[in-house]
Amino acid sequence: MNDSDWALAVEALRTEPGELPELGLDLTADELARLFAHIKETATLREHTAWDLVEERDRPISEYENLALSVARGKVSCVCLSAEIAEDIEVGVFIFPDGVVFHYLSGHQWNVANAKVLFEWLYSCVSLVEKPLRFDTPLRPPRNLERAWTAYLKTKGAPE
Repeated sequence: MNDSDWALAVEALRTEPGELPELGLDLTADELARLFAHIKETATLREHTAWDLVEERDRPISEYENLALSVARGKVSCVCLSAEIAEDIEVGVFIFPDGVVFHYLSGHQWNVANAKVLFEWLYSCVSLVEKPLRFDTPLRPPRNLERAWTAYLKTKGAPE
């Protein structure tokens, strides 16, 4: 990407400080399980609990072999996790039975270096499951982020 594309990305990430824009992926249970394993390998997950629908109690997520697969199979409620993808860069990962939504805190903490880390990490996720990011979630991110993402994908030779 050129400098103006990265400036567009940073502007989009900074827009509406304090908001939690969302980016989604529609996935099968197997894709969700693969993506969750990838997230565990590429990010540091904060310790969370998840509501186990079978046992009717909160359980630490570390007790599940693959939490996302348990969510997809209806054994665990939807859960939102904090994933630190780099120092001072956290992404929320909301796991649903049929996909995942990533959200990030917009604001002035975003710069070109952080935007590159976020885009690389998101690209590692979408290329693993070979699905496009959805930019039409309830808290729609600025269109500039979608434009910057499209420019980024072109540099990777990936389909938009």
